[in-house]
Amino acid sequence: MGPAPGRPSGLRGVLGNRHVIVALLVAPILALIAYFAVDAVVSEPPQAAEPGATYPLANRPDCRWASGRCTLKNEDVELVVAAADAGLVLTASIELQGVLYSLDREDVQADPEPMELTEAGNWRAPLPYRLNELDGLRLRLVAATPQGTRFYGETGLKFLEPAP
Repeated sequence: MGPAPGRPSGLRGVLGNRHVIVALLVAPILALIAYFAVDAVVSEPPQAAEPGATYPLANRPDCRWASGRCTLKNEDVELVVAAADAGLVLTASIELQGVLYSLDREDVQADPEPMELTEAGNWRAPLPYRLNELDGLRLRLVAATPQGTRFYGETGLKFLEPAP
């Protein structure tokens, strides 16, 4: 049995049906509403950092390639590590009381050393390795706020490599 006389067949016939057109317009809107509704119900609200507590920092994507900088983040706390003048410079989005860092190999952990606060409000540390000696090294950081809250993070040093 073919289509009714005078009616187009195939895709043209389907798209000529007003119910199909309305469904094609409404379905994406309903999907977006469902996506945001589930997110609102399931996600937990951000909480302020408590004095004396310790929180991890997550690596942002710029830490994974030769970008020249690495961003470590947890909600509104952001630490940016960059290379400058044979050393590392750390810029923070919040006031810090002190920063400890270590450059560790997989099999050997170095003792943490303090970074120095510069006049510009950044934190600076020497980089005792040449850029071609960075393979296998991990940068570990612990930053403390005046309220006693600590943030810690770890990343590879791929971001320090010269861009190809």
